[in-house]
Amino acid sequence: MSQKKNIIVDLERMRTPNTGLYVYCLNLCLHLEKINHPFLNFHFYADRKTEIPIPLKKINRNSFHKLINIPSSNFKIWHCTFQGSHYIPQNKIKKIYTIHDLNFLYTDKPSSRKRKLLQDVQRKVASADIVTTISHYVKSDITRNIDVESSKIKVIHNGVSLKKPITETPPKYHPKGEFIFTIGTIQRKKNFHVLPKLLVENRLELIIAGIPNIDYVHKIKQTAKDYGVEDRVHIVNIITEDEKYWYLSHCKAFAFPSLSEGFGIPVIEAMLLGKPTLLSKMTSLPEIGGKHAYYFDDFEAQSMQDTLHYALQDYSKNQKKPQIMDWAKQFSWEKSTAEYVKIYEELSNIE
Repeated sequence: MSQKKNIIVDLERMRTPNTGLYVYCLNLCLHLEKINHPFLNFHFYADRKTEIPIPLKKINRNSFHKLINIPSSNFKIWHCTFQGSHYIPQNKIKKIYTIHDLNFLYTDKPSSRKRKLLQDVQRKVASADIVTTISHYVKSDITRNIDVESSKIKVIHNGVSLKKPITETPPKYHPKGEFIFTIGTIQRKKNFHVLPKLLVENRLELIIAGIPNIDYVHKIKQTAKDYGVEDRVHIVNIITEDEKYWYLSHCKAFAFPSLSEGFGIPVIEAMLLGKPTLLSKMTSLPEIGGKHAYYFDDFEAQSMQDTLHYALQDYSKNQKKPQIMDWAKQFSWEKSTAEYVKIYEELSNIE
């Protein structure tokens, strides 16, 4: 086979840095290029203002691609990496459609809006040759809400990579003592406002990092005030990768009480460093954290404090750090990328 098959991988969501989708797209493209596949030639579709690593081959997205067919006649496969993308070619190119979640179904959006969004996903699923999801939970959510054969859906867990900084530099806000850490877009579905309850009757601090929603930040601060711990709750907004590593490596525990997750990359980042990780029992989190995470039974103050106390005691007494790290190592980008490549090969008729 002398001529390589051209594949387009959509990196359109890289236009919004500091998000899980940005991290997903960045790592996927880097690891695909690293493979140097003998029969597949990867091209990456992204907003013209989005910087992607050199020497990746970029195809610039134009706004008019929403209205007319995206130029794709010379390509074998189009990989749409986000369920809400508006940029999907309408010709007979082979299509892979990745769904990260159907979280919109569990929001306070009007029913009419939810129906419209679900119809959009249904249309894309129908036109796809393969649908991939990032967890078994998402697959089950799809089969409950979308008309699709289960055999058409392939689960490929996200990979997680966490680089240790060359030199350790403390973050802009340096906690005064032991602290609980969490990170993610600071919005209602992350449920971060329950976390100040963990600070009652101890001297722990809480550090929350991520892109802030101002209204929700007010709610977090109000909860902290209600429990008399407002001086120990610190919302540090967007942080660098080095700052994230510092907080993860130095925290007493990592807490992620999210109500709606397709995967939960920060969970595995914390577990890669062997941290006691406290999660909600909602959506994908029990699948991703497995038996090596700790789970809140509910979000009442005493119950959450009991869970924290048990987690820290069990972690120390039973020396859980090595087991937690071993669990997290299964979520590698090398493994995830290899599974995507296998699908590319199958659709390209490469033996």
